Amino acid sequence: KLRKRGRRHRPPIALVDTKIAAWDDYSSTDDGLVLGLPTIADLPDVASLLGECFFRTADGDDAAAAAAAAAAASYFTPPTMPRDALGLPTMPPPPLGGEPAARARWRVAYKGLHWRVGGRLHAPSLASSLETSLLLVAQEASSRRTVGCAELSLRRLDGRLPGEFAVPPLFMDNGGGVPVGAYVSNLCAAPDYRRRGLGTRLLHTCEWVVASEWALPAVHLHVDMANDAARALYTRAGYEPLPQYDAAGSPQLRANYGGDRGRA
Repeated sequence: KLRKRGRRHRPPIALVDTKIAAWDDYSSTDDGLVLGLPTIADLPDVASLLGECFFRTADGDDAAAAAAAAAAASYFTPPTMPRDALGLPTMPPPPLGGEPAARARWRVAYKGLHWRVGGRLHAPSLASSLETSLLLVAQEASSRRTVGCAELSLRRLDGRLPGEFAVPPLFMDNGGGVPVGAYVSNLCAAPDYRRRGLGTRLLHTCEWVVASEWALPAVHLHVDMANDAARALYTRAGYEPLPQYDAAGSPQLRANYGGDRGRA
């Protein structure tokens, strides 16, 4: 897990209706990308992007397909899920092609997005919340193809990696007084947009939201230690390790540690 302490600075974005515009102050050229808060109609594409970036399985892995399908079916159906004429929850079909494991994992990602983003899908807002995540989505302006995203939430700072269907802090017993802080997850870019600065711009935008909208002093995240590109991104951005939290996370993840050197 990593943390970066921040200071207030000129915002890179300005909220226009339900979209975030003018985030391109971090770029010297117009690259044709727009950033916004998603609607329910955007979630299938976001789920596909998350699957492409994070949830790869071996072809023909029936066990993985079964596990993903069971996970998608076992969790409570979020109230924001689409409904049919009888009021029963429905799910759009997964993208065509791909192995059964990939399609099953897409269903988990789609349902998980509804679970975490929740009411913001109907009432988009940059405000902090102990109940819902803030999802930022980058799209090509011309085609509306989703090419990047980042998720911001408030999480308990105990070093644990939140799951797909993590219980929001609002509904958790915090008798131990564990502090809650800003947490970045699911920051990713489509393969053809990597090494083009999109990840840095998304992270920069998240940092501005945390500092200027949420009035919090630090940003936390987990990083896969096997992902050299991600580790380099966060190191360049000034994030510092928090080794005291490592034991609570996955062996493949580093937890986070403070200090005032990094600036947002």
